[in-house]
This record gives sequence, structure tokens and C-alpha cells, in this order.
Amino acid sequence: MRTALVALCALSMLGCVAPQPRPATTNTTFVAPQGPAGELPDDGADWVRLTSGEWLKGKVLGLRRNQLQFKSAVLKEATIPWSKVAELHSRRTVTILLDGREPASGVLSVRGEQAELDGASKQVFDRRDLLIVLPGQDQSTDCWSGKLSWSLTKASGNTSRLESSLLGKLSCETANTRGEANYTGTQSEANSIKTSDQTRADGRYDVFVSDRLFLTPLSFEYFRDPFQNIEQRITPSAGLGYEFFQRGGVELNINLSAGWQRTELVSLQPGRSNATEEATGVFGTQLDWDLSDSVDLEFQYEIQANIERVTDYNHKMRATVSVDLWDNLDLDVSAFWNRTSEPEQLASGAMPDPDDYRLTIGLGWSF
Repeated sequence: MRTALVALCALSMLGCVAPQPRPATTNTTFVAPQGPAGELPDDGADWVRLTSGEWLKGKVLGLRRNQLQFKSAVLKEATIPWSKVAELHSRRTVTILLDGREPASGVLSVRGEQAELDGASKQVFDRRDLLIVLPGQDQSTDCWSGKLSWSLTKASGNTSRLESSLLGKLSCETANTRGEANYTGTQSEANSIKTSDQTRADGRYDVFVSDRLFLTPLSFEYFRDPFQNIEQRITPSAGLGYEFFQRGGVELNINLSAGWQRTELVSLQPGRSNATEEATGVFGTQLDWDLSDSVDLEFQYEIQANIERVTDYNHKMRATVSVDLWDNLDLDVSAFWNRTSEPEQLASGAMPDPDDYRLTIGLGWSF
């Protein structure tokens, strides 16, 4: 009996000092909405659920070549592999292009291997048939976007100098077409004497015949630089292009076209014609690279060569690094290199330098 009492007392004491369960900690992780699209918050935002179970709230910027472009307050603009997306629910109108069908617009929901577009009529289709998604309604003003970048340099003292540069870009992309226009203008003066006056305007219109291959029925360029003895140079052309690579925020495309070029000079040597016309071949490439969430790189290069005399060519190069400052405002640093392989001699006998280099730092506004 004594032994039993001792054992009972010992067990009682152990129970008194046994570790107590730890209180549950508060889970501070954001719990995203679950369930079908109808249960998502009606806040006007687009929602994406990744295969990891995480939810993203923001705006769908587009889907091409199995890469989803998505913008959120935290991630800014992100590129997400389509294979990593389990669900997508748009609250805004989007335009889609399906394999073998005409573009259609409406509100898009993708869940698993099935997708649904609620527009003029409801369409249910296989997710694998979805080739392109673009924000807005096809052939409407929703397709337009652009950017303006301006820089100004003012110096005074022993030398009074003023230089300004303006870069503009306007583009419109639909499910199977793309249009773009660009403008670059630079003026400078030192001690009230003009030292630079260059203008370039170019544009193109592309029609996609497949996911990557596109035709360019029309492209053009206007160039003026009196200091290069060029009153104006006009180059219309047509050709085709290919989107060579797009993955992980990197996009590279190339284009090849043939056209005609007319050049008018500012001043002439005796016996020299004021204008020349020649057949021209054009090759260009463009690289867009999201270096980080807040830094982007855009690189463009184009060469125009005389088809009969390939040593006579012009080329242009532009590289721009954009750093997000606030909302749609960026800090833009751009480097330019323009070359005319065979510049025309001025009436005074002076020969323009074939190369022009320029570096600008300014503010850019996207819209």
C-alpha cells in the first residue's frame, strides 16, 4: 500500500511540472482568397494563382509565347512562365487569340486546363489553344501606350551652352498586329551659335502570321541633320521579321526589309546633284531586357545599305537604361551612335565627321 501511495504521489508531481502546450502563434502570412472566381474580391483587380498556391493581385499586361506579363503593387512588372500559372481571373476586358480562330474580347477565366471568355458570347475552350492575351478590347483606344523622355543641359560662365533632347514613342498592339512610331530630336547651341540640330522620326506596322513570324508591309524613316549636310533623308521599306527569343524578361527580335532611299543635301560641290535616290536594304534588331524589377534596358540597332554599293551605308544605335522613380516616372540614360559611311562634302570644302555620339540623361513619363 505504501508503495502504491508513493507512486501515485510521484505521478501527481510529474503532472504538475509537465510542459504545457505552447500557445498558437498568430499567422501573419497573407491568406489569399480561395475557391472559384465568383468568391474573389470584387475590387476590379486581376488575380493570378501560381502552381505553388500563391495568389497575385494586379493587372494582366499580356500573354505571348507562354510568358505572362503581370503588374502588381509589390512586384511591379513581372514575367511569369505560363506553366507556373494555375488560375487567371481578369476583371478587366482583355482580347485573346485562339489557335485557328478570330480575336475575341471579354472577361477571361482560366482554371486548370479549361478557360472561359465571357464576352459578346460565352466561349469555353482548352487552355492549350490560348496563344495571346492583351489588355483592352481589340481595335480600340485601349491598345495605345507610349513614353516621352526629355533632357535639358544649361551651362553658363566662360561658355554659355544650352542643349535639349526629346524622345517620344507611341505604340499600339492588338492580337495579331503591332504599330510603332518613334521621334528623336536634339538641338544645342554654344555662345548663341547653333552646334547641333538633328531630327529622326521612324515607324513601322507589323502583321503576325504566326506566333513569332511577322510581316512588315510598311516601315519608314525621316532623318535631318544639316551638320551632316543632310537636308532630309527619307527611307520607306517593307519586309519581314521574327521574334527570336522571349524568356525571363528578355525579348529579342530581328527584321529584314528592302526599300528606297532619297537624300537631299544642304550644300553642294560644283556639278553635284542636289538629291540622290537608291535601292536600299535594311537590317535591324531590338533587345528588351528587364534587368530587375525597377531597371529596364532597351537596345536598338539598324543599318541601311545601298544595294548596288554596300560600302555606302548608314547605321544608328540607341541604348536606354530606365530606372523606376515613382509610378510612371523614370530616370532615362540613353546613348546614341549614328554613322554615315560616306558623308557628302560641303560647298565650303569641309567634310562632315561620319560619326555622331551622344549621351543624354533625363526624365521619362510612360502612359
